[in-house]
Amino acid sequence: MKFIAYTFFYVMMLLAMLTVSIVAFSIISVQLSRADDGIGVLRTATVHLTGATGGVVYGKSGKKYILTNWHVCASLKSDDIVGMYDNGKVLTGHVVSISPGSDLCAAVIKDNVPAIKLAKNPKLDNLLTRGYPSGVVTESSGFATGTETWVYEFEVERIGHCPDTAQVNYDHGVVYSCTLNWTSTITTLFSRPGSSGSPVVDLTGGLVGVISSEGGQGNDFCGGMVPYLEVKTFLDNL
Repeated sequence: MKFIAYTFFYVMMLLAMLTVSIVAFSIISVQLSRADDGIGVLRTATVHLTGATGGVVYGKSGKKYILTNWHVCASLKSDDIVGMYDNGKVLTGHVVSISPGSDLCAAVIKDNVPAIKLAKNPKLDNLLTRGYPSGVVTESSGFATGTETWVYEFEVERIGHCPDTAQVNYDHGVVYSCTLNWTSTITTLFSRPGSSGSPVVDLTGGLVGVISSEGGQGNDFCGGMVPYLEVKTFLDNL
């Protein structure tokens, strides 16, 4: 009888372990499938901008826009933006909206191309991004870790003029640079010079942020992104 009891106990334990393994495998499979969805969206909507930076095509009310950082647009010294897909297809956009305070810029395009959508219920525990640091296509995954306030100084020669939200700095009575403070959501996403403008999505491919800086919380490779609510407000006003 003891043998039968022990045998029954071990069989039940094995069945329980097998059930847990199947459930865990199913959860992982679903997560990988959803990650594939997110990467798929990024690969069809991300563009490489002049100056080795990134942007993403966003659609609203029948119009398409290239969304990127304000500091990317400002450094071009032009209201025209040129983006390129990995296959060489070129998009040309004209800047129609900027927000130096949140470091966002949108340029309208005429092309009918795949576009990203804003996430409705953003989840920041599983994030994906795709960009062009140093001109190299780079994809990474990560999660949000908190927020930080960043202080940036731009030479007027680079951005043309100081926006109203900036502190103006003088050198011998001449405007030399502008200082802006930005609040960023810090992530573990890989970010290096050239990552600016890279879209950040959740596993379903919904837009939750835009990479605007690298470094944060002691890690030079962490990506700081424009917070979701600031992106949403900017896009709602297009």
